[in-house]
Amino acid sequence: MARLARKIQNGNIFHIMTKGINREKIFSKKSYKEMILNLYFDEKYDWKIYAYAIMDNHTHFLVYVKEINDLSEIMKSINVKYSRFYNFVNDRNGHLFQNRYKSVEIKSDMQLFEVLRYIHNNPVFAGIENELGRYEFTSYKNFFIRNINYPIDKEFVDKVRDNFKNQENFYDFHKERLFSLEMDTKEDITFAQNYIMKYINAKNLKREELIEYGKKLVNLGFSKRFVGEKLKISRRNL
Repeated sequence: MARLARKIQNGNIFHIMTKGINREKIFSKKSYKEMILNLYFDEKYDWKIYAYAIMDNHTHFLVYVKEINDLSEIMKSINVKYSRFYNFVNDRNGHLFQNRYKSVEIKSDMQLFEVLRYIHNNPVFAGIENELGRYEFTSYKNFFIRNINYPIDKEFVDKVRDNFKNQENFYDFHKERLFSLEMDTKEDITFAQNYIMKYINAKNLKREELIEYGKKLVNLGFSKRFVGEKLKISRRNL
């Protein structure tokens, strides 16, 4: 994606993350994933869903809200309803979510596309799927297939598609970077690190290219020790 053909970000867009307490796999079954999606897509909530990924122990959503104060009320409602459902079917009591939820405000189109790519790559990071788009519970296919069970906001889809020539270009964009500043769990980071090493080994990069690539990894938050060990280059070069 060489440039942004159509501006998307106009405020009040958030990347929302929830995860099970003590890393509990609270979305492990298909029916659990469908339940949480049904709650998020309930038409009574005054927001728009732009993207999502439902993993076994955490979720990612990209949403737009008209009023920022509405976000906490909507999330409280969803978390309470899902907790009641999950605790009932599992004969369980107590808190279900770790710290309710985490939200990051999207402040630019560049950040928005980075988050979109990160959300859709979650199943790949987790080792659930080797190929982007095969996992059932992400919004990736929404951008080129209209009639699916959980349709995200059509206007957003159209704006995103305007920035890509075709579906292949959209796919290539998702494969450009294999890690993100948006990684929020230890599992994400571990899977991303492993995936990075597979990518580097497959590319068979020269020493100069490895050093340049290593510097980029360090700038994105990976430690010089990790990068130096994995790429077999001196930390002094980073």
